[in-house]
Amino acid sequence: MLGAAIVLTLLGGAALVVALIVLRRGIELSREADDIMVVPAEERLEYDVPPGQDPAVVLLALKRAGYHVAPANSPHHHAVEILCPSGADRERDKVRAVIGQTRSTAGGGSSRVRFTDEP
Repeated sequence: MLGAAIVLTLLGGAALVVALIVLRRGIELSREADDIMVVPAEERLEYDVPPGQDPAVVLLALKRAGYHVAPANSPHHHAVEILCPSGADRERDKVRAVIGQTRSTAGGGSSRVRFTDEP
């Protein structure tokens, strides 16, 4: 009986720790998204994720490449905001290459990666 109580206490404690870790990560993601939104337009790129491409794959690839990214605030489509501290024009080709690599490995097609500020 005492052993069951100890096991339940340990499981409850472990569940609490996991919940706190998840909450902390959610707060970090929210702060990151807020940071991107206050950056001037010259230091941001926005990429419209085409149908059939998973936005999470794009976000992860850009994060692994060292960029701060967040889902863009758009109700009609999936878009990704990318923070480019050295300037969007300087980072454009590198970001394009990272996104292009995710498209080719995911079978997302070979069309040119375009940002929302491009024709």
